[in-house]
Amino acid sequence: MLVIICLVFLCLNAVLNTWFGN
Repeated sequence: MLVIICLVFLCLNAVLNTWFGN
């Protein structure tokens, strides 16, 4: 369960970085 949450967090972080160009 915790692993899935971590993977989702990493995916969201990657998407946000792509959107904001960091």
